[in-house]
Order: sequence, then C-alpha cells, then structure tokens
Amino acid sequence: MTIQVKIFLFLKRIDINNSNKVYIAKKAEHLINDGDTLMVDASTTCLALLRYLKDKKDLTIITNSIRLINEFVNSDFKIISTGGELRAHSYALVGPIACETIKKYYVDTVLISCKALDIKKGLMESNEPESIIKRQMIEQAQKSILLADSTKFDKTAFTKTCDLAQIDTIVTDKEPNIEWFDYIKENDIKLIY
Repeated sequence: MTIQVKIFLFLKRIDINNSNKVYIAKKAEHLINDGDTLMVDASTTCLALLRYLKDKKDLTIITNSIRLINEFVNSDFKIISTGGELRAHSYALVGPIACETIKKYYVDTVLISCKALDIKKGLMESNEPESIIKRQMIEQAQKSILLADSTKFDKTAFTKTCDLAQIDTIVTDKEPNIEWFDYIKENDIKLIY
C-alpha cells in the first residue's frame, strides 16, 4: 500500500462521523483541567477533543499518535511520544517500545476511543497492537474516559481491549438504550451525551 493511499485512508477516517466527534469533543472538554497529565490514544475522536483543549494550561500529554504530535508541535502542551513501531494507516505507534514508555508514567486521565463496544464483550479494537497500547494506558491512569459515538455501541470488533467496568466515564453523541443505562448505573460509570 502506498503512502498516499495510507494518508487518504486516515483522512477518510477523520471525516467519518465528524460532526459526532466534534459533539463528543465539546461535551468532554470540561472533564480536563489545567495541570492534568493525560495519556491519549491515536484515535481521531481523541484528536478532535485535543483541539478544544488548546486554552488549557500546563497539560502534559503522553501519546502514541503521530498525528497528534504533528498537529500540536507548536502548542503549549508538553507532549511525550511513546516511540515504537509505526502503524502507518492509523498513525499509531505500537509495540514493546511504546508499551515500555507508557509503563514509566502514571497519569490523571486516559482518553481513548474504540472500534466497538458491547455490554458483555467490553471495548474492542480492529487490531491487537493498538488494543494492547490502550489496555496499558488504562492501567497507568487514575481515571479513564471513553469517547465513542453511538455507531460503536452493540458492535463487535476483532480483539478485546478491556471490560466496560474499567471505564469511569463514557462520552457519546446520543442517548443509549435502557440496557446500557442499567449497566452504566450498576457499574457506577458516568455517562455524558
């Protein structure tokens, strides 16, 4: 696959459900405070949120996203790259180097998205390398915020990242069904939509 095709696929992913991503970003921005330390995955939804945090002061961001690093190179964010092997179509750094870097830090909050989520199966990804990175990020954070548009609910993807009970807050674009409400309430997860 050529570099142009990979760039096209990533840019296409940014445009998918873009209005939902912007809505989610606006709903989530108040969850981040000046001085917070964050781990942020390589998802386009998390990238959308970071665009709304430019006025926050003294944020430290640890990320495996090449796109995030590039976009915010001249921002006031303190950015730490995980390093690692590049998955070119998603602009994500993965592998043992990325995991070892993540394990060195403990942060206030992890911001992640997913390919699919299901009440019984949990959060899922389309590939194992990015799933492992997200799992490690969740382990290193005091609280976890999942940014997931409504099209990802009640879906299945290739590999499990974690149980939903490991998530503290879900930010989405539409009210979920009653089964989700009951599960979220039983597991003391905060829901924002």
